[in-house]
Amino acid sequence: MALSASAQTVYDAYTFSRNDYIGTARSLALGNAMTALGGDLGSFTVNPAGSAVNSYSQVTFTPGYSSSSTLSTFTVGSDASSKMNMGSDWSMPNIGLNMVFDAYSGSRLKSWSFGLVSNASAICLDNIITGGRNKDSSFMGAMAEGASLYSPSQLGSGGYYGTSVPWNYIVAYDGYLISDFGGAQDKAPYRYAGATEATVQNPDGSFVRYLAGDIDQTYKKQTSGIKKDLVMNFGMNFDDTFYLGVNIGMPNMSYSYDEYMGEVAVNPNDFTYELDGNPVSFQSGSYQYSYAATITGIYAKLGFIWRPTSSLRIGAAIQSPTTYEVTELWAVSGGTTYTNKKYDASASSPQDEFSYTLSSPYRANIGAAITLGSLGLVSVDYELCDYSTMRFASLTNAYVDFAPTNSANSLFMGKSNLLRAGAEFHLSPKYSVRAGYTFTTCPECTYIDNENLFVDAGEYLAYYEDFRSGKYTLVTKNRVKNDSSSFSFGVGYSSDGSFFCDAAVRVLNRDSQSIRMYDEYIQGVASPVIGTKGTLTTALVTFGWRF
Repeated sequence: MALSASAQTVYDAYTFSRNDYIGTARSLALGNAMTALGGDLGSFTVNPAGSAVNSYSQVTFTPGYSSSSTLSTFTVGSDASSKMNMGSDWSMPNIGLNMVFDAYSGSRLKSWSFGLVSNASAICLDNIITGGRNKDSSFMGAMAEGASLYSPSQLGSGGYYGTSVPWNYIVAYDGYLISDFGGAQDKAPYRYAGATEATVQNPDGSFVRYLAGDIDQTYKKQTSGIKKDLVMNFGMNFDDTFYLGVNIGMPNMSYSYDEYMGEVAVNPNDFTYELDGNPVSFQSGSYQYSYAATITGIYAKLGFIWRPTSSLRIGAAIQSPTTYEVTELWAVSGGTTYTNKKYDASASSPQDEFSYTLSSPYRANIGAAITLGSLGLVSVDYELCDYSTMRFASLTNAYVDFAPTNSANSLFMGKSNLLRAGAEFHLSPKYSVRAGYTFTTCPECTYIDNENLFVDAGEYLAYYEDFRSGKYTLVTKNRVKNDSSSFSFGVGYSSDGSFFCDAAVRVLNRDSQSIRMYDEYIQGVASPVIGTKGTLTTALVTFGWRF
């Protein structure tokens, strides 16, 4: 959620740590079931031993195009509306060179290889725009509730640094999304109301806030980014029977996330207040959160491929945990408009920066492939990754307590199982067709606590001290059944000379998501829920030369 602003979460760690191999058009078409195959530059990040399989050197580059299609559903109470959103981006998922050298040793070592390859291992692309009418609550009302811990003097101090106040509340106060009411206040909870709200004082002196009229709400979310593994590879071929390889991988990623929430009065006359003795009506308000991260890392990977017979190949690889350095930039802004432009307001925070390290999980994969002579081949892979081992740590001298988030990583993330399968059929010595399938289980978990309430990672962090003290305990663990799968197909051409060309398309059925637009702050009134379900389609063309 944007309201969490800069806090690192389980989901950040998962976004940066997960792999969704792209590689070349051939490896993508085969579902990246490349553990036992090798020979293709896209296979290097799956199994380093793949570099030693071929007797020739090669160079490839692979331009790609990705398109997201997301069906978003905006639900308020019993009312729901759906909208289809699209997004697209160009990239270069693969570029690389692999050099093969004869050993001339007279021993079992027949050849050795050295490669330098950049392969995409994840693509993040999403674009959501949805909304609907709300008659009961607003994000400005939720802002007002959250700001009640802080005094007006804290919110209106004009400073962002050197304060314990979350920046979103300062922006909300300065941008008139919220305002204090009811006279002088000397202790928390302080009284604030959203620009969409009216207030009534009870006989006992207490106040009640309520939505002054119907509002039209808009929610937007855009994400983009691509993770690429720059791999230095060394491989060895022993008797064309056993292949051994090692990688030093250096993943890098640029990731951005932008979130927007807007509210417009259906009838501004319902939101009329008196300011400076003049009636003024609220028209609209908005809040934006912008986030960008730059991620670099390093890992090692070791793998082998064994050919016990001419048609059977068996492969395996293990990858060390990746140590990432993450630098985050973020800012928030917001504002309101009124029928009298004199009272329009806006506020923006400075852009803040924070760096830390993240240790992502180890990976282990095994595979088997059967070659069918001149007809083609079939390959199957299994990969295991344990996301419960993800850990944040401070990078600078400034002390940051990552214990709550690391505890949430251990409890609410677990093992992910990946199954990949691919097949290739040779139409002729020059032309081939390919197809692949992948299935990935979701590693996320939820719990039921000792009070029979549902608990996810966000709620665990919100009540971390109560869980640590034993007031609340996690009782029943449930796996989130939010698995994903993809289908791919492609064609290949190999000339009589050195040139070859492959093309592939993959359709990834992405995890469904359920997002609360803001925290529920009125008892018995649910905040809007945005449900998403979509696909990511990636198309690649690989151009390569053997020499």
